[in-house]
Amino acid sequence: MVAQNVLIGTAVALVVIIAVVIPVAILVPKNNDSNRSGISALTEALPGGTNFPTILPSSFPSLRPSDLEPSASPSIGPSAAPSDFPSGSPSAQPSPSPTSAPTLPPVDPNFEFNLMMHWEREFFWQEEYTERTWCMECMKCNELSGADGNSGCRDSNSNSFDCDNKDQLWLQDCGGRSKGTAVFTIVRHDSSDQIRVQGSDLCLTLVRPRFINLQPCDEADILQRFRGFDRNQPFDLRPVLNDDGCLTQSHHPRAGEVIFNGGCELAYFWNTALWDAIPA
Repeated sequence: MVAQNVLIGTAVALVVIIAVVIPVAILVPKNNDSNRSGISALTEALPGGTNFPTILPSSFPSLRPSDLEPSASPSIGPSAAPSDFPSGSPSAQPSPSPTSAPTLPPVDPNFEFNLMMHWEREFFWQEEYTERTWCMECMKCNELSGADGNSGCRDSNSNSFDCDNKDQLWLQDCGGRSKGTAVFTIVRHDSSDQIRVQGSDLCLTLVRPRFINLQPCDEADILQRFRGFDRNQPFDLRPVLNDDGCLTQSHHPRAGEVIFNGGCELAYFWNTALWDAIPA
């Protein structure tokens, strides 16, 4: 009876060894290589692959990574309706700049005035701060002149208003018709003016780039067109054909200096670029 019990115990021990110890020895390898090969062999042997539980975790992913690129980030919301097609291709070149100046406000054609050189208290003319009133007056010259010389210019009758064809203009004390000061009116066009001697058909005319005289008025003559006139404030007078030039005289003004088309920059430097329209 005792011998039978020993045999039964021995058999049970063998079963335990076979069921537990041997599988553990197989599943617990001694190094990495044997670990990989053991797990691989075990997973291949077991039904369902790695879905069957193992004693040690696998060191490899159970599935092969995907070769597909990740998808783009999802849009926040659905896009609105597609935009309309452009109305047309852009123009090849920008449009040219306007060629004409803005239209000038009207001036009473009956407004009569003297052209007096603008003076201010801080002006230092002829080394003094004394106020001067220099106006344009008609005079006759042996030849066209300007700047410093007067080329034999003279006023044939200083006590009367006597502007004639081809007369030039110089500075004299303002005093109205009794002293021969020229009186003008404006013939206004869209963007420029003719300056006409009152009571005559004579207009201020740019004869050469620098010289000015009186010639019969002609609306089509661009040499008789000037810009800048303003009856309400000081202004410079610029020939349309030479916008860099201003009607002025040479250096500090004084009696007998001829009016010509000089450089605006220098005229402003000497404070001789501006004029006032003084009611006659």
